[in-house]
Amino acid sequence: MEALRRAGKAWLEKATHPLIAWFDARRVTPNQLSVTGLIVTLASTPLIATGWLTTGAILFGLGSLTDALDGALARHHAQASKFGAFLDSTFDRIGEGAALVALAVYFANADRNAAVAATAVAMLSGNLTSYVRARAESLGVNCEVGWVSRTERVTIMGLGMLLHVPEYMIYLLAALTSFTVGQRVWHVHRRLAE
Repeated sequence: MEALRRAGKAWLEKATHPLIAWFDARRVTPNQLSVTGLIVTLASTPLIATGWLTTGAILFGLGSLTDALDGALARHHAQASKFGAFLDSTFDRIGEGAALVALAVYFANADRNAAVAATAVAMLSGNLTSYVRARAESLGVNCEVGWVSRTERVTIMGLGMLLHVPEYMIYLLAALTSFTVGQRVWHVHRRLAE
């Protein structure tokens, strides 16, 4: 899975290189892209909460894509910084969490209580996936393992809303993110035991 993830990232960077060069020529900074990505993602949340799933999914996808470009832009003109990486990760959590809260509101308005609970599980597990990796790396353990990282979570969410199957999507997301947490915890346990 990690090799596929790296290949996808390399393909995305190559495909978006003209766009990165365009941003660079206009002196757009990576942090400005991060902020823009967050704003666009947050703009999708009232649409998702009120049932405008297609439009909400498109905005959510654009915000997530914009956010994905900030790292490529930082590498393009050697402006990668620790604070930029920190800001990017923080904004990722905010954007993803806000979209999940919007989905929970959507499900609550439709009296789909099981889907609301699954949304809470997906949010908790998504945050834990990132936390376990960060904590593992602070202990010297590389922890990029697992089926569902942020890229996969965002893709599943976007497609589920675009295809108007949000309830199926949230159950799948809750299950896969929970499984990924287990994968990462087990990986860290094995590495530290060595």
